[in-house]
Amino acid sequence: MLDRSNIGVDELAETLALSTEKTKDLLLTMTTRGLIIKAPGPKDAFSALHPRMTMTNIFKIYEKMVVQDLRDRRATVDRMVNLLTPIFDERKN
Repeated sequence: MLDRSNIGVDELAETLALSTEKTKDLLLTMTTRGLIIKAPGPKDAFSALHPRMTMTNIFKIYEKMVVQDLRDRRATVDRMVNLLTPIFDERKN
């Protein structure tokens, strides 16, 4: 994709030795993640994004996963605190 301004679904499927359906699924995933864009024109073709934009999009996906993981861990810690606090308080009395 980097060698040309855009590439069609059929040509990419042939290059990757994949079915057209699998290639379309792959292209949809890449488009959804912000790695490629649909090229203008009547034919189904796609273009690679500038490397800076691609890396920014990849980092944003990674950052979102890390933040969610931290939130999940924090929620686990909060649940543990809520379970252990009454036990600790009973011991003091």
